[in-house]
Amino acid sequence: MEKIILLFTLTLFSFNGFAQVWETQNSGVKVTLRNVCFLDTLNGWATTDTTIFLHTTDGGRNWLIEKIHNENYGVQQIQFVSKNIGYACGSFGRLFSTKDGGKTWLTYSNLFEINFMDLSFVNENEGWAVGEYYGFNFGRGIIVHTSDGGTSWEKQLEIESTNQFAARFFKSIRMKNNKEGWAIAGDYVDNFSPTYVYKTVDGGENWEELSIPIQRPARRIKIAREDTLWVDGYGVAPMSTTKDGGFSWETSQDSYKYVTAISPQSGSKGWICNNDFYHNLPSIILYTTNRGISWDSKLSVNDYILDIENKGNYIWIVGTNGLIMKRTPLPSSIDENPIVPSLFHLYPNYPNPFNPTTKISFSIPQKSQIKLKVFDVLGREVANLADGVYEAGKHEITFDASKLPSGVYFYNLTTGNNSISKKMLLVK
Repeated sequence: MEKIILLFTLTLFSFNGFAQVWETQNSGVKVTLRNVCFLDTLNGWATTDTTIFLHTTDGGRNWLIEKIHNENYGVQQIQFVSKNIGYACGSFGRLFSTKDGGKTWLTYSNLFEINFMDLSFVNENEGWAVGEYYGFNFGRGIIVHTSDGGTSWEKQLEIESTNQFAARFFKSIRMKNNKEGWAIAGDYVDNFSPTYVYKTVDGGENWEELSIPIQRPARRIKIAREDTLWVDGYGVAPMSTTKDGGFSWETSQDSYKYVTAISPQSGSKGWICNNDFYHNLPSIILYTTNRGISWDSKLSVNDYILDIENKGNYIWIVGTNGLIMKRTPLPSSIDENPIVPSLFHLYPNYPNPFNPTTKISFSIPQKSQIKLKVFDVLGREVANLADGVYEAGKHEITFDASKLPSGVYFYNLTTGNNSISKKMLLVK
């Protein structure tokens, strides 16, 4: 394992009167970075088109180059549900799990004749993966599920076709909880192929194809809020969104019609990347406050951008040539929450009541050593969610209570002489 010491440059951009700082981070690699995901504002991972992946514990100041050993092919997607427990998927039916933060991986090979493209875990035990397999005039799409952390997998949906226009190649899946979620698939014969949306409300025992497809290709689906979903344009179409859980879709303006990456911040706010490679134009990072009715340009880069991630008002983008950039907004930015709050604050968890995961957010006015812990009604510590130095700003951490019984719990944030607690309800 090689540790990369970051030597970065800060660049101040101003678009439409608003300032932000973009930092080019040293990934230590020159290969293409496919995906980036952050558990919170410090702990993140990025996959490459090789067996190498990257890991940071300090928001990207330092990226560790790590590897899934004894593998010849890269992974398509990686997701961590805690600092230690993570999952990945790849081609040739490969699924992976780690219990030690990615130092060692357990590989489940050739479980299905499929190339896995995406996965979605809602806790350390329960997750789903989707994929595709194709040949000459043949296509297969599949959705699989595990309830034991990847030890065993079951097939929930399989669609085969010898008609290339009827194939269902599953590209992406997102589960809102252990019952409700969405997957997208299509034949992707040309730039105008529709994308079909499948929804489950019973954990995947039944997947319903919704009656109205997205009218253009899409590669990735993300949950913006509740029933508001965003999908990209596969690099050949604009972004599309839905406010009713996928039963109807709206496509953003055609001014940006080559959307390769999306990162919703809320139901209406979020980020996209537009890559007009047909005309050899730079990649443009854009921000919207109205689900794509209008856009503000934020950054232009020459590399091809493949993914965007946002956590606590920080933004990361990844792409070709090992590119990683991070955005730290200044207080004058258009974000609804300034990056440097004036108060030490602990927000109500969401959702509440919850089962089995909930998000806990807090703000600190300056860089501080913080502790975030969860206690039961008898005052016994049941979880240590954060213990370290955090930058000034708003941070979000996911609490997984899948191993705890139903009941009332308290979460407490301390830093220096400050301490604050709030109550939450776990209902199973």
